[in-house]
Amino acid sequence: MSSSKTSPTSTFESDAYEKLREIIDSSTGEVSVYAEIHKIDSDYQLRFDVSSDNGSNLYLAASLAKLAIALFLHEQLTVKDIRWPDVLTLRDHHKRPGTGILQAFPDGTRLTVRQAHDLILRESDNTATNVLLEKLGSQRQINRKLAAYGIQNTGLTDRTDTLFESGEMTAADACQIITELCAASMVSSDALRQSHYNAGLRRRIDYPGWWQRNRSRFFMTVARVLKAPGLKMFASFWLRWALKPGRRSTIACKEGILPRQNPQETYRHDVGVFCKRYAEGYIAVFTRNANPNVIGRIGAWFDQELNSINFP
Repeated sequence: MSSSKTSPTSTFESDAYEKLREIIDSSTGEVSVYAEIHKIDSDYQLRFDVSSDNGSNLYLAASLAKLAIALFLHEQLTVKDIRWPDVLTLRDHHKRPGTGILQAFPDGTRLTVRQAHDLILRESDNTATNVLLEKLGSQRQINRKLAAYGIQNTGLTDRTDTLFESGEMTAADACQIITELCAASMVSSDALRQSHYNAGLRRRIDYPGWWQRNRSRFFMTVARVLKAPGLKMFASFWLRWALKPGRRSTIACKEGILPRQNPQETYRHDVGVFCKRYAEGYIAVFTRNANPNVIGRIGAWFDQELNSINFP
């Protein structure tokens, strides 16, 4: 069963709520959805806030916590405490297993703030997150900035060091963060119209091509070769080539997956931006122990609603 925390105010909203409830009711586990539809060049907005009755609004954030780091980076860029071309240096203590390609690069590899940002959002790179955090400061500082933005229910793990550890987040807060990032041009909603991923969460029901499936493995293999004596000097050049603007993805969506030691307790989340001719939509879907395909179904629902809405 599911419940909405805001009441629909039109026939369109009522129908959309019923469709969303049907998807959530058909899934196992817990599901929380928060979505906003903004009419372009207008203050008109629609909001959807629906959760499983047996669920909590607060979830382990997994890699979506990296969006909070990107938002803090924007603030630091604004006050000019940090610049995109600033150079960072990878050290062995930054390296962390899991997602990302930077863990395979040799100690001493140099990269810019822009490259670290791209690795964090595009590759969900855990090692790049640690490198950038050492420049930005502790997660405690980031939590203070989130509170200043009015994001009260989300926080990274309260650490005073500069190693990344995911905290907790709500779907509503994730949606607000991605909206703030779009407004700050840290992610580009205009460019998404030309992006292969402009359907946002619907990529879960698409089959990516060979390069999309294997590109990270390819870059990591070459990076390991560059650890050999005499080749380390080429590591930064290889990273620059892999991330040069022509190959940098525009972020349409960001997912977080956190499998626990108990295989029956798995968190899968996704936040995305959908761009249409007359409207932009922002949506966050958080799940715990839910059917793997529920996020794709919700993404398809949201895309369909954006296509069928008639604004006043």
